[in-house]
Amino acid sequence: MKKNLFALISSLAIGIGTAHAIPAATVTLTDFIQDGTIVNDAGSGASISSIIYSLGTAGNGIATWDDNSGTTLAGGVKSGLLSSPEWFQTVTWSGLSIAPGGSFNIFSLDIDYIATLSPLSIDQQFLDTTGSSLVNGYLKVIWSNGDTGQTSLTQQAWATTQNLTINAAAGVPDTGSSLAFLGLALTALGFFGRASYARKSELVAE
Repeated sequence: MKKNLFALISSLAIGIGTAHAIPAATVTLTDFIQDGTIVNDAGSGASISSIIYSLGTAGNGIATWDDNSGTTLAGGVKSGLLSSPEWFQTVTWSGLSIAPGGSFNIFSLDIDYIATLSPLSIDQQFLDTTGSSLVNGYLKVIWSNGDTGQTSLTQQAWATTQNLTINAAAGVPDTGSSLAFLGLALTALGFFGRASYARKSELVAE
């Protein structure tokens, strides 16, 4: 009986530290990857709180975003500004609450091509047909439970639709619950250990 109880407590203490479900998101980028939809595929609970859409580190032959009058950031914040702040590499949407099954739409961004970074020369007519300019590009998602996931853009023609999947990194155990239950388990083991010792002492005394 005592051996069975020990096995049960041990298995529960280990099980309570099991990682939570790992959320994911599905991404579709269209219209020269200037528009897109990110769907929260988390099974339950975790909402998407932030989305980062970046063309990555700037350089010769790398794509960039053009912050002209036609660009719609829809509450996003630009970063990675080039020497002329009209062009930037990254847009971040934070303070979101995209529930599981919900979606977020990106629209009316304006992609351009960096002919040279220094001095800055932007080719606004160039269309990348191979995707080499997307080598540094990525999409990152942050969920409300602290999980994050990131995927690189596919190196293909701008005009081709991209269908991507973002998987969060491995889930993190609920540390507070794990420690509390482990403490309870150790207390129980200590109690039964003392009881066993006392019983052996009684048998010796007899």
